[in-house]
Amino acid sequence: MDTDLFRQQRDNIKRLLAAGIGCAPNDLERDQLAIVDRPHVNAWYAATAVRFGVGAVVSVEPRFRSYVERHVPSPYFHALRPELLQRMADDCSTASETLTYHPPSICWGISEMPARHSQPSGHRLELVGRDWMNERLGQPGWLNGIGSEATARQLRNQFAFAVFDRDDSLAAVGGVFLTYGLHEIGVDVAPEYRGKGYGTLVVRTACREILERGETPLYGCAADNIRSQRTALTSGFLPVYSEATVTVATLK
Repeated sequence: MDTDLFRQQRDNIKRLLAAGIGCAPNDLERDQLAIVDRPHVNAWYAATAVRFGVGAVVSVEPRFRSYVERHVPSPYFHALRPELLQRMADDCSTASETLTYHPPSICWGISEMPARHSQPSGHRLELVGRDWMNERLGQPGWLNGIGSEATARQLRNQFAFAVFDRDDSLAAVGGVFLTYGLHEIGVDVAPEYRGKGYGTLVVRTACREILERGETPLYGCAADNIRSQRTALTSGFLPVYSEATVTVATLK
């Protein structure tokens, strides 16, 4: 572990996260709940609840703010739990809009510079762009690495590293997309290639590319996804904050 690098990355994450969700950096580490208006630039979520250190922040679309203020949980750090956000999703969904609660995830910052990796034997590692990702948006099995419209990945996607097998079939993908100004990495591996190190390969390669571009990498995974947590750890990431979100979809 590179202590100086991790401290720098943690500070970068705190600064960018605060700006991205519309709070002051100190709000993330005060022993209380802060409720703030969601910045318009991050219109892909209706509400997000974040715990960074001892603080908790709920960033919410202004039209739902009064609902959040009326249902502040006790203790305040239960803001990520279903009693606030799941309740909001249930109560505020309408015939024309569906709100969806996404349970808590763990968000990680890099603690060491990933080593460069050579091409995997018999496979091809390739840098692909946003257009490639968006052409495959919503495909089953690739919702972390490539994404779906439900979380506006068509607007947030940046680039990805993909592993192709001898038949040009996709074996693994580490996709990079914007989250609150951070460059988040999402990873998927085809079932037949799991356990072979391809997840770690694309995550480390994507992370190194992000750092070389002067940006701040972020890795996120569900709190109950142990396999993804192992990938984060073996790729050099350490936990920094947790979050839960509510997204909104307009019914057609």
